[in-house]
Amino acid sequence: MNSTWSDEDIISNIKTGGKMLDQVMKYIYFKTEYRLSIEKFIVNNSGSIEDAEDIFQEGIKFLILNIRANKFQQQSTLKSYFIAICKNIWLTHLTRRKKFNSIVLNKMNDSEEVNNYDPINLLENRDELNHLLKNIPQKCKQVLALWSLGYRFEEMAAQLGESSNTLRKRKHDCLKKIILSSIK
Repeated sequence: MNSTWSDEDIISNIKTGGKMLDQVMKYIYFKTEYRLSIEKFIVNNSGSIEDAEDIFQEGIKFLILNIRANKFQQQSTLKSYFIAICKNIWLTHLTRRKKFNSIVLNKMNDSEEVNNYDPINLLENRDELNHLLKNIPQKCKQVLALWSLGYRFEEMAAQLGESSNTLRKRKHDCLKKIILSSIK
């Protein structure tokens, strides 16, 4: 494996595929400046090292897909483009997680006032959320988990083997079940 690769080499080898793609992936994966940039951004923005690893891997997937689809126009360096992909994935993930948590917490707040600064109440809310999630079907858990990670419905459809419209409706129905069960 080359010790340093130019952006052009990486792009060419991604498009070539096979063993060259494997070498490029290893290069990107172990090139510490890529990984460290992503880790620093995610940890500084409400994430963990594990979150950074997940986003880094997903970013590599999208980088490869975008290069093969000729979406990378080389208006920036490949590293900048990759970091932008990862940042967008993470921000989408945070938005989805915040949206999901606020829906559930808003319904819990309707039934009893929650003091956000009281650790005991926070633990009780977490326990209640875990209880609510434990009582929903596995298919709901799958859809909500992928949705909370920022997956688009088309991506979920490919992964779960169902139509995006079916999954969109299931997400809606699942959230509705959680909300209704939190009121009881």
